[in-house]
Amino acid sequence: MLGYTENSNIKFSNKICTGLQITNFIQDIKVDHCKNRTYIPQNLLKKHSLDFSSINKVTKNDINFLSKFDNLLADLIQENQQLYDEGRILIKKLSKKHAIIINIFILSGQTILNKIRNKKSNILFKKPRTNKLEKLYIIIKATFSVLLKR
Repeated sequence: MLGYTENSNIKFSNKICTGLQITNFIQDIKVDHCKNRTYIPQNLLKKHSLDFSSINKVTKNDINFLSKFDNLLADLIQENQQLYDEGRILIKKLSKKHAIIINIFILSGQTILNKIRNKKSNILFKKPRTNKLEKLYIIIKATFSVLLKR
């Protein structure tokens, strides 16, 4: 990973990459389902008594489905946030340049994850995205948080 070979760096990198991928899966949950792809673990679907076969027909009035879906999202978000938190240690082990790049990735993923946390089941009707101002803020925050902590 970026020329670093320590096993701990690879472990932390894997947590960040897994967190980013899961964030993307959640963000695109309805789009992926339309393509016959579901990345939500079956045990979580079962735990929340969710049947995704009807997800394309869900409306904002389907309170029962949306409530269960919100609970599923809460579980996914909690697990995903933990991956980002555990992977963040990597930043301290890298050069400033690489730490800033990785921090941008983490903050980008967390920004989308926070949008999902706030919008809950509304992500089924409008995909959460970052706008240009948010992207600029992420870059500035990532840069200064690395530079000021060293």
